[in-house]
Amino acid sequence: MEAVNLHARQPSPEESRRRLGKLNELAARYCGAGRFAEAVPLFEDVVAGCRDSFGDEDPDTLISEGNLVVTLLRLDPRGPALLVLDAHVEARRRVLGSRHPATLAARHAQAAAHESAGHVDESVAMFATVLADRAQVLGPTHPDTVASRLGFGLATATAGDLPGATRMLDEALRDSDRVLGREHRLGTLLRVELEELNAELAEPETDADPPPTIPAPRRPRGARFPRRPPDQRAADPGEEQATTGPAAKPRRPRGARFRRRPDG
Repeated sequence: MEAVNLHARQPSPEESRRRLGKLNELAARYCGAGRFAEAVPLFEDVVAGCRDSFGDEDPDTLISEGNLVVTLLRLDPRGPALLVLDAHVEARRRVLGSRHPATLAARHAQAAAHESAGHVDESVAMFATVLADRAQVLGPTHPDTVASRLGFGLATATAGDLPGATRMLDEALRDSDRVLGREHRLGTLLRVELEELNAELAEPETDADPPPTIPAPRRPRGARFPRRPPDQRAADPGEEQATTGPAAKPRRPRGARFRRRPDG
C-alpha cells in the first residue's frame, strides 16, 4: 500500500479558487455548446470543491450551486431541480441579502425557470419584483436590468397580455439602443421577440382555419434562446459563467407560443 504523505502541501485558498474557476469555465463552455449533460458532473465537482475549501455559505459556493441547478433545469425544466433553485435563492437572500447582485441574478433565473415550467403567474410576479429591485440597485439601463425587462415582457406575453408586453419590450429596446448600442446582444434579442409579438398581434383572431387534428405541443419559454446560469460574467467561481449565446433557431409557427388574453 502506498504511504500517504501527511505533510504534503495543501493548496492555498487562492490556488483552490483558480483551479475551481478553470473547471467552472470548462463546464460553462460545455453549456455554451449545448452539452448540458456533460457540464453537470463538472459543475458538481466545482460545488463539492467550493464546499470543502470555502464552506457552504461562501459566495463562490453559492454561485457554483446556482450554475449547477440551472444547468440541471436545462435538462429537465419541470424536474426536482426547480425546488432546489427556490431553496437556493432563499440561501442567497439569507447570506448575501435580497438585493445583492448575485441574489438578483438568481432571482432572475428563478423567474425564468418558473416560466419554463409553466408557472406563468408566479413567473410574472417574480420578474416584476426582481426588475424593480434591479432598476433601483443597478439602474434601468444596466444590462442585467434590461435582461429582466426582456424576461418580464416575455412572461407578460405568455400570460396573454400581448399589447402590454409589446410596449414593455419596445421601451426596453429604445433604452438598450441608446445606452448599450444597437449591436448589443440584448438589443438583438429584443428585436427578434418584438417582431414575433407584432406578427401575432397583426394576425386576426378568427375561426376561419380549422384546428389541427393533433395540436402541436407548445414550446416552452427559453427553447429558442437558451437560458443561462444565474449571471453572465466569467472568470472564476466567484463570477457566474455565461453559458449560452443568442444562437438562432427555427421560428415557431405563429400562435404556438403566446396565448391572447380575452377582451375585458
